[in-house]
Amino acid sequence: VVAWANDESKMDTDAMEALQQRTLLIVTFIMGFFVQLNISRWWNHREFLRTLHGAVLDVLLLLATSGATQEQLQCVARLGLLSQALLFDECRGTFENAQASGAEGPFSGLVKMGLLKEQEIPYLADR
Repeated sequence: VVAWANDESKMDTDAMEALQQRTLLIVTFIMGFFVQLNISRWWNHREFLRTLHGAVLDVLLLLATSGATQEQLQCVARLGLLSQALLFDECRGTFENAQASGAEGPFSGLVKMGLLKEQEIPYLADR
């Protein structure tokens, strides 16, 4: 009530403006660290995925040069892509969250994509 009765042009706002500037500086400083940390984490995840993808490609190259059949190469490629898909699903929390996996189970999407076979599901079910 007192603030409404005073004329705004006569109010001393220097202290509040100084506090606002200091708060803005601190928030900017902290947000800089936060953004840097998130970008750093994203970049590390990207590098780890590139390493996983490179390992699958290396195995395929070794098998191809050693005379593996086309069927064997396709199986290794499928299992490599399956490992990446399982990693993504684990990060999304698909296996902990029953609602996200749907009524068909957490592996139904992988089966539909052709990355996982029905007979392979028991090997992954309790892990």
